[in-house]
Parts: sequence; C-alpha cells; structure tokens
Amino acid sequence: MVEVRQQEEQASTVQCINIAVIGDRSTGKSCLSIRFTEGDGMDPEVLNNMTATIGIGTLTKDILLDGKKLNVLLWDTAGQERFRSLSRSYYRRADAIMLVYDITNRQSFDALPSWYTELKDHAGESVVTAVVGTKVDQESSRQVPYQEGHRFAQLHDSLFFETSAVSGEGVEEPFTELIRKAIATKKTVYPPRRRASRAQPQVRLSMPSPAPSKASKCC
Repeated sequence: MVEVRQQEEQASTVQCINIAVIGDRSTGKSCLSIRFTEGDGMDPEVLNNMTATIGIGTLTKDILLDGKKLNVLLWDTAGQERFRSLSRSYYRRADAIMLVYDITNRQSFDALPSWYTELKDHAGESVVTAVVGTKVDQESSRQVPYQEGHRFAQLHDSLFFETSAVSGEGVEEPFTELIRKAIATKKTVYPPRRRASRAQPQVRLSMPSPAPSKASKCC
C-alpha cells in the first residue's frame, strides 16, 4: 500500500526538462522537434511546408516517462550564423542539448566539432548531450556513414541516434533517452510551462521566410 502511494505521489509531481536543439541550418531540427511533439497524428503538410527557423522556436510536450510526469520544453534554435549569439543564451538553461546533422550533408556533420565546442563554452557543467543524424529516409543520398557519427558521439560522451522526421523512424528514442539521462543528473525541479497548441506550436522570435528550395529541404 505504501509503495502504491509513493508511485502515485511520484506520478503527480510534474518536472520540467529543457532541451536545446542545435546544429547547422536545413538539418531538420524543426521537423524533428515538431514530429516529437505532435507524434504520428501530425499533419504531413507541416513538414512539407516547413521553413527555416528565425531566432528561437519553442515547443512543449507533456509526457509520462518511467512513472514521472514531465513537461518537456524544446528550444529549436536557428542554424544561421547571425543567430548564434542568441542561441548561446539558451545553452546554460538547458538540461540537455541535442546536436543535429543531416546524414545526406557532409558539411553539416563536419560542423559538429564547432557546435560542440560552443556548447561546452556556454552550457552548464551538468548538461547532457546527444548526437542525432536526420533524414535516414534518404539512405541512397547518405554522405555520413553510421559508424562515423557513432564514433563522434562516443568521443564526446554523447548518446547517438539516427532518425527520420518524415517516416517517424527513431524519433521518440533520442528524446526519451536524453530525458532519462538529464533526469539522472538534474538537481532542480522547475514548475511546468503552459502547453503549446497542437495545431500551432508556440514559437518565439520567429518570422515567415521564403519556402526553401527542393535542394535545401529541411526534412
């Protein structure tokens, strides 16, 4: 009876986890974040009409993980150089950081050391990280072998995953495993944020921009 009561009390406590999603532009950071928050019920047209993030996009999702109620706050950062100083201001407040590259774009992978150095300079000491390769649905265009991405993640003590926001393949695991690792090191419990609308995820400092060309499609 006592054990059941403890489990109920644990499930009734909502903990907030902050995740910053970083990486070069057009790597699919926004598509990945929205696919996680919206799930399989997401309208496919959301991905088809995705444009580059301007500034910082903010999305939230309430989940139940390992008996814990969690309010997950995602900071979807712009990959353009002119927004890097803005993105850095979010690193220190993040419990976890996801470094994203496009497996069909060698340049986006080669930029990871620079992103990693930047987060180490500005993030908190207890931040946990994951390296995520996107667009595995485009396997025929792969430029970065799985083993190479995995080695980079191991070298930097990070989790490693490959995903596809289009097919949904491997989208849940990077977030849930990163959250588990963050909880294990997290010391402060913050109150939950207000959940963003499913139809219109909350976005801050975001402005409309021209639709990307087919060659630079984000997802």
